Amino acid sequence: MLNLNYTKIANWEDVCLITDLVDPRKKVENPWNFAMGLYMMHTGVQRITHKNAAEFYMRAKLIEACFGSLFTNGDGTPRLLTTDDVAKYIGLSSNVSVYTAAQFFSHLRKDVVRNLTEHMEATLKAQDKAAKTAA
Repeated sequence: MLNLNYTKIANWEDVCLITDLVDPRKKVENPWNFAMGLYMMHTGVQRITHKNAAEFYMRAKLIEACFGSLFTNGDGTPRLLTTDDVAKYIGLSSNVSVYTAAQFFSHLRKDVVRNLTEHMEATLKAQDKAAKTAA
C-alpha cells in the first residue's frame, strides 16, 4: 500500500487539502497528492527534496513522455506534471522503493520496449482479424 507523508511540505495544508465540493466547510485530500505518489512510485524517488527535485522532475517527465499523463483534469484532458508542482511538493515522502539512476533507466527501457512491442502485436492481430472477417 502506498503511504504518503505530507507533514514536511511547507504549507502542507494549503498544498495537500482542498475545499470539499459537497460541504464547503470541510477540507479533503487533494487528488493530486495521489498522482504525486504514483510519480514517486514510478520514478523510484522516496522523498522529494531541494537536492533531488530536478532528478525527480526529469524522471517523471520521461514517464509522461513514454506513457502519457498519469492523471486527468475534471474534463478528461491530461494533467501533466509541472515544475511548480514539484516545487510545491518538496518535503513529500513515501514508502516507495528507491531506484538508482541505472535501475530507473533499466526499468524504463524494459517498460518502453514491452509497451511498443505489445502495441505492434495488437495492431497486427487486429489487422489479421479484419482480413479474415473480410474474406
